Amino acid sequence: MSAGSGLIVPRKIARPKSPRRLLDWQPLHDPRSLDYRATALVEAPTLHDVRWRAGKVLDQGAEGSCVGHGCVGCIGTEPHPAPASRVTHAEAVRWYHHAQGLDEWPGADYSGTSVNAGLKVGRAFGWWDSYRWAFGVDDMRQAIQLGSLVIGIPWRSGMYETGPDGVVNPSGSEVGGHCLAVTAWVTDYAGHGPGFWWRNSWGLDYGIRGDAFVTEAVMSDLIAKVGEVAVPVGRKIGKTLDA
Repeated sequence: MSAGSGLIVPRKIARPKSPRRLLDWQPLHDPRSLDYRATALVEAPTLHDVRWRAGKVLDQGAEGSCVGHGCVGCIGTEPHPAPASRVTHAEAVRWYHHAQGLDEWPGADYSGTSVNAGLKVGRAFGWWDSYRWAFGVDDMRQAIQLGSLVIGIPWRSGMYETGPDGVVNPSGSEVGGHCLAVTAWVTDYAGHGPGFWWRNSWGLDYGIRGDAFVTEAVMSDLIAKVGEVAVPVGRKIGKTLDA
């Protein structure tokens, strides 16, 4: 996969031959995103817990459609949650394929897409007016005050499961790239300090009924240089993608 003019693929994400899950997020950075930081819309990083109630937990199964599932997971959260009938596996797969049609990689014979493309789909189908970007955990603490986030990160082998308390363990080698919705930032969870909660698309058996906690330090490492972090702005109920 090679990107079009002016866009940056910071590095290829590892693709093992037999991953336990198909992990198909790929980073695509547009330098113009620096002009659209979420920090321009929020005065300062939050010092208080911010939680957006999330809706249905999806399971992408063997599909490599995590960008679609991350975006549909996002529309299922507050502040303007979609009806449960719109938060479905089928809609997430359609979202993913639409994103592939909008991303800047040429042709159609490839797997995966970027958060950037996924957010373009949400705007095109009326789910939000625009979107902004976060660069680092302080930016994320500002952005999450606007609503849930959509992130793309490298995934490591130790992250397939969480600890019994739902905490992400970032050990092991890189096994692919994954997209998720981030629904909360909290000052502390079970003595682990400040961090974020994300909603995965691997069913209720992952983490704590589909959710997991990732410390600020781990999140900072995961998004450094490669990660994509976006927040939709002007959320509303959009059109179904089969329209």
